[in-house]
Order: sequence, then structure tokens, then C-alpha cells
Amino acid sequence: MFLKFLKKSLLIIIPAVIYCSIMGAVDSFNLFNSKLIPIEIKKKYAPLNYALWQIIDYNKNPVKNILIGDSRIGHLDCTAIEEAAHDQYYNFSLGGGNLQEIIDVFWFAESRIRLKNVYMSVNLEIYNKTNSRDRVEGAISIVSNPLLYFTNFNVLHAAYYDMKEYILTSAEKAAIGTPEMTINDFWNYQVNFAGTRLFSNYQYPDNYYFELSKISKYCKLHNILLTFLIMPNHTDIIKLISKFNLEKENNIFIKNLSTLGIVYNFNLINSLTKNKNNFTDPFHFKSTIADSIVSIVWKHSETKSNEFFTTNFRNQGH
Repeated sequence: MFLKFLKKSLLIIIPAVIYCSIMGAVDSFNLFNSKLIPIEIKKKYAPLNYALWQIIDYNKNPVKNILIGDSRIGHLDCTAIEEAAHDQYYNFSLGGGNLQEIIDVFWFAESRIRLKNVYMSVNLEIYNKTNSRDRVEGAISIVSNPLLYFTNFNVLHAAYYDMKEYILTSAEKAAIGTPEMTINDFWNYQVNFAGTRLFSNYQYPDNYYFELSKISKYCKLHNILLTFLIMPNHTDIIKLISKFNLEKENNIFIKNLSTLGIVYNFNLINSLTKNKNNFTDPFHFKSTIADSIVSIVWKHSETKSNEFFTTNFRNQGH
């Protein structure tokens, strides 16, 4: 009876050990710092779960100055920011991120190190009760319990691509996050589907305002400078605010943020946001705009026309 039980157990244990050994060696999200697969390959497929990659990476080397937001904040040049601020920064850019994930990241980062400067990228489309997917909570759970790493589908999925590219160097590379359509078609898709979906389903986020208020109070208490960046979209997206009659909600949104910290509003209709050449798609700006944001926020300079942003609202508590 015992031998029969042992044989059945081994049929389960041995494959599990082999699987975990392979997954640990490939280490697609670099939890164990395995060097088998080059880091450049791993980074290519990290977009399968931006939150998991960033949480694992930050956990290894916490930094007291952080940027948190969706993919838009990732366009800011951290090197230029560090040169202007004379201090180290970490860019917590979460592709497809939302406000719940931004809030989770703040508390995770603060649990690892006493923060000094926090810059949150928040736009009306993510200051939205209906935008609530949360990948960060799961990523934090994996850092807390590494055994969960081996059961995560994104880890397995990325490991497949990692091994395929590493072993079959001539194989066709998977284009993660690259749209399978022309630039113009993707632009129209972002405006007419993605943008419309976000704004047409807008609901005022009482829960998010409450959570941000807690963060603001915590920052004041612990002398952490909290700054909100309302990132510039192309005017095709900005116009959706009026198309869906959300001007009042947008004003309330800006007013809400101004009670919580410093606010820079770059999401305005002007010569920069009207120019398609300044954007890769209607939600994502190029370096021309990114450099201006860094210059205004961290170098405290102004653009030639000074029309790029309205003003920065300073909460007197900071």
C-alpha cells in the first residue's frame, strides 16, 4: 500500500519539480535573478504583465523618488529627471494601468522605503470608477509568496516566448503590445473604440478620491511631496470630454486633485496637442512633449508660449 502511494506521489512530484526547475531557470520576470535568459529578451515580453515586472524590479532596489502611472509616464526620460533633480528616480510605468493600480503601487513602495517625492500620472479616463482592473495586488502576492510565481499564467506565457527566442534565434519574434493594423487604423481605433469606451462609461470615483485623500494625508504627515501630472493626449481624445458631456466632471476631477497635492495640467487643446507629429497614437506623446514636461516640472522652466499647461495648483499643506 505504501509503495503504491509512493509511486503515485512521485508521478505528481517529479513533473512538478522538473516544471519548477525549468521555470526557475528561465525566470521570465527575473524574480530569482537567473542569468540563463538574457535580460534583454526578458524585457521584450515583460509587457505581458507590466505590474509583475515592475513590482519585482522595484522590490530588489527601492528608490525614494518615484513616478507612478500608466504607459504615458513611461515616456518621461528618467535620466533627464535625475540630472535636473540631482537624485535617483524610479519610473513605475504600468502599461494599461489604472488608478487602483497606482494607489496599490504607492503603498507597496512606501512599505519598502520611506518615500520623498511621488509623481502620479492621473487623467480623467483613469479617474473613473469603471476602470478598476488590478494586476498590482497579484504581483505583490507573488513577491510575498514566490511559490505563486510558478502558477502564474503570464510567467508561463513569457517563459515560452523567452525560450523560443533564446533557443530558436531565427524564429519569428512575438510582437507583444504591437497593434496588427496600420498607424492610421490604430489611431482611429484608439479614438473611436478605446477612447469612446473609456469616456462613455465614465462614473465619478468616490472610492478613488477617498483612497487618494488617505495618500495625501499620509504624505503631509510624513513630509512626502505629492504631485499629480495630468498627461497630454492628442486633441482627438481631449475633445471626447465635451462629446460625452464630461466638462463638469473634468473640472471636478482637477479640483479634487488640487486639494490633494500639486497639479500640473498638460491635457489642453493647444498647438502641441493638435499636432499629430508629436504623438505615436492619440494617447501617447513623443519626446518633443516629454522633454517639455520634464523641463517644466523638474527644471522649473516655461515653454516659449506658456500655453502648454494652465498652471500648477499647490496645496498649501505641502
